[in-house]
Amino acid sequence: MKWFRSARAKNIPVSCVLLQEKARELGESLGLETFKASNGWLEKFRTRHNISFKQICGEEHSVNPNEVTDWIGRLKSLLKGYDDKDIFNADETGVF
Repeated sequence: MKWFRSARAKNIPVSCVLLQEKARELGESLGLETFKASNGWLEKFRTRHNISFKQICGEEHSVNPNEVTDWIGRLKSLLKGYDDKDIFNADETGVF
């Protein structure tokens, strides 16, 4: 659980497979030869610690801040000549 919290604090996505592999590594380092980190173990671990695997929202940590500053300048020149009503954010807007 300590590793899981550390990974999530760093905004690292943790999948079921990754969590099972880390548990296997930890079990091996502790000398637990029969520990398998099975799907049953994973479900019980998730239930015990109230963990749900969902897609992580928020992109603020996925971009270099310096690149954002550069693109703001580029974007202004790219949008020159367009009315505000003709500019759409395709990431947030479905275009049919």
